[in-house]
Amino acid sequence: MSDNFVVLTLSGGGTRAGALAYGIMKELERTKLPQGNTLLDEVKVISSVSGGSFASSYYGLYGKDKFFKDFKNEVLYRKLSSRLIGNLFLFKNWLPIAFSSNVGKSEIAERMYDHSIFKHHTFADLPRKWPFIVINSTDMSRGITFSFIQEDFNKLCSDLNPVKIARAVVASSAFPGPFTPLTFKNYPSSKCGYQTPAWADQVLNQHPENNPEEYIWAKHLKSYENSKAHPYIHIFDGGVADNLGLGPIYYHFRTGDWNLLDAESHFIAKRLVLIVVDAKPTDQMEYDRKPKIPKFFTILMSAATLPMKNFTIKTVQDFQMRFGENRKAGENFSVFQELCDKVYPDEMGRKACYDQFQSPFGGRFRPPYPEMYFIHVQFDAIKDEDLRKKVGTIGTDLQLKKEQVDLLEKTGGMILRESPSFQKLTQHLGATVETKKELV
Repeated sequence: MSDNFVVLTLSGGGTRAGALAYGIMKELERTKLPQGNTLLDEVKVISSVSGGSFASSYYGLYGKDKFFKDFKNEVLYRKLSSRLIGNLFLFKNWLPIAFSSNVGKSEIAERMYDHSIFKHHTFADLPRKWPFIVINSTDMSRGITFSFIQEDFNKLCSDLNPVKIARAVVASSAFPGPFTPLTFKNYPSSKCGYQTPAWADQVLNQHPENNPEEYIWAKHLKSYENSKAHPYIHIFDGGVADNLGLGPIYYHFRTGDWNLLDAESHFIAKRLVLIVVDAKPTDQMEYDRKPKIPKFFTILMSAATLPMKNFTIKTVQDFQMRFGENRKAGENFSVFQELCDKVYPDEMGRKACYDQFQSPFGGRFRPPYPEMYFIHVQFDAIKDEDLRKKVGTIGTDLQLKKEQVDLLEKTGGMILRESPSFQKLTQHLGATVETKKELV
């Protein structure tokens, strides 16, 4: 395992999000470390939502050579919206929709992506190595993130391997209204012997006030066991629950489900780097300029997306706060450790004393902690007002003009390079950024 554990989260936002993610990943590939590898090679987890899932799944399936060679032409430049609309008018496609309650527009999109982008590949075809790809959707009835990872499919007593990657990408980006939810069978837990994790049972045996956040997590986990009441789950756009893909990262740090900690519950790398790629638009509301009552669809979209944007900001602030607390806790732990050493002469006593020192992340995460770097790539960081408005008001459609894709790619790299946190990281790593190198 490397000294660096880089987590990349890719937000929703249609092709705009995919193009921004591409620019960021290109910049990470240009960032060379003294060992000869790149910062992109250090990425261990990519958690994505909606438009960002096109980039994460393509990169995870095909690798970085094909990603930089073909992703723009095969995905970003492709007129996906026009092709989807055209496919909906084909007799062979709309007939099943008209006569079956189990087939919707999302299945049409799945067939198109499966044939033209992901070439019928399933999760069994994803390489079993870093980076770990986490494609996120939203469980419609519970309002929580449902990820296309085996840990979440275990809750359904189901196997992720035969699931097509195209289906996961569609589920991650199936915005309610234009797209229909996708359905998965929830099999009885007796079929596979699934049991909720021990931590969940412990939390459920306590009063909800003791740990409200983990109590809700445990309650939702337990609900999947009742397959008689919930024989199916319906999932759609992951951005409804979490538009940054940060939720699963936080959850698995708290619960330890991803085995990112060693036997002593210490983090497995010296540095933890979290890069959040946020394609959230700038606040340019045209209807604020006119006295006319906004149209119904505009009102509907505002009601659906503005709370999501505010929740996104809160999630980022929470992570920034916890990273700051973690740095402070790391400094305090050395003082706490000295006190334990003085009071407890035996090793077992000292270890028990150390364990009383609580991590800001909670759960099983124990000190000493890794160095932490939080990097938030967002349009609001652009200094040039005209450029900020230009890229921030690009739509979230599944097809953009070629010049818009190129602008987003170039802008993403620029925002990352100019980030003070990224500059601090590259300085500490002794990295060099080859800005003139073209990746094809």
